Parts: sequence; C-alpha cells; structure tokens
Amino acid sequence: HSVDTLYQLTILALDKFGNTAMSENRDVTVRLKSQDDTLFEPLVDITSGTALVGFNFTLALDTVDVSLIDSQVTGLTVTSSLSISTLPGIATKIGFSCPTHSTVGAVLTCKVQLLDKYDNVATGSVSSATLQLSGSAIFIGTNVMQLSPSFPASIFTLVAE
Repeated sequence: HSVDTLYQLTILALDKFGNTAMSENRDVTVRLKSQDDTLFEPLVDITSGTALVGFNFTLALDTVDVSLIDSQVTGLTVTSSLSISTLPGIATKIGFSCPTHSTVGAVLTCKVQLLDKYDNVATGSVSSATLQLSGSAIFIGTNVMQLSPSFPASIFTLVAE
C-alpha cells in the first residue's frame, strides 16, 4: 500500500451465521501498530453493522498490524486482524546530501535521491537531473545522472572557498 493513497478499512459486525448484523450500533477501537511500536488507536462507530475508517501512512517500507479492541466492553468477539505493508509514494522532489566540510583537493561524495512527499526514497521512479556547481569545483565524471532512486555524485574541490 503506497503512502500516497488513503487506506480504507471496512469493519463488519457479523451474526453467528456470518451475515452483517444490521442491528449493531456500537463503538470499537481500531489498533494500528507499526514496526517501531508507534501506536494509533481511534474509536470507530459501527452503524447498522458496518464501519468505514480511512488511514494515511507516512513511513514507507513499514508493516502496520491492524486489530480491533473491544474497548467499550460491548461483548462482541473480535476474530480477525491483518498486516499492511507500506510502500514509498511517487517522487515529488530531489534530495541532495553532502558532507558539510571537505578538505581542499579531496573528493567530496554527495548523494542524490528521488524522494516522495514524506521524504521516503521513492522506488520505481526513473528520472534525470543535471547538477551545476558554483565556485572552484569540478565534477569527476558526468553531471547528468540517471536517478533510480539514488546515484552518488563525486565533486573535486580545487580551491578552498
């Protein structure tokens, strides 16, 4: 599931025959727990046996476990849970990171990456970027890079500025 799209979860209250229990109008807590133990537990209203809740995820390459909790002591039996794997979104920006200090004459290696709107490294994106330097620095190799999703750029500093 991409971080760019809303994940919609349908919750059903079922009778003993597996049919939607249209008479059910109660609340239940949805528990979302990510790999880093971040917990989100909204209270959801079940109306006429059904509830629909939407979630946005921002951390890519995570697995979120979803379960229901009878936090309102309804007596309903919770019988299912699921895991959602999150993926990066589409590339919306280029990230460029370099060390903040360098020695004159030393090669400075920078990292250029395509990022989604939450700063996850976008996968499956192929694009190109042209880097320009100012001052007394030159590129080693080419300054046109194919980004898929990241590419190292080496810059050689000639004069301390």
